[in-house]
Order: sequence, then structure tokens, then C-alpha cells
Amino acid sequence: MKKESRILGIIALLIVVAGALATYDFLYRSATPDFDGKRSVRLHPDIGIDEISERLVQAGILLNPGAFSLLARTTGWAEQIKAGHYVFERGASNLDIITVL
Repeated sequence: MKKESRILGIIALLIVVAGALATYDFLYRSATPDFDGKRSVRLHPDIGIDEISERLVQAGILLNPGAFSLLARTTGWAEQIKAGHYVFERGASNLDIITVL
């Protein structure tokens, strides 16, 4: 019984650590491709988060539109993005990009 509890504890710890690493990667790892200087995108009113994600990909700012859209939806920020002209530097994370928008 004690051995089973220890094994379950180790498994639970590994799951927590893996989840923490995945969350860190999802939020803070660079979400941009390699580019020099800055890149910009103009977002028009009344477009949804999926179209915003695709516009960021087309502008060469974002690598993974699915991860970005998921973050925007789960945080509630998808509904708060405003139209405008935005400029980004290489190395921006999903969290950096959503914060700017």
C-alpha cells in the first residue's frame, strides 16, 4: 500500500511539473519566427480572434495561430482586442502579443 501511494505521488508530481513546463512554454516562449527589425499588422474593426491570428501569421509575426487563439479565448482577452496598427519585435511571446493587442 505504501509503495502504491509513493508511485501515485511521483506520477502526480510529474504531471504537475509537465503541466507547469507546458504552461510556461505556452505563455512565455517566443511565438514569432526569426526576423530582423520589427513587423507590423493593421487590424480592422469587427474581426474575430481566428482572423486576427491568421493576419498575424500572414504578417510574419506569429508562428502558431491555434495556441495564440486558445490563449486569447481562455484569458478573455479575445473580446478586448481593438482595431489599430500594431508593431512587434522578434522574440515576442503569445502573452506579449496578446498584451500589446
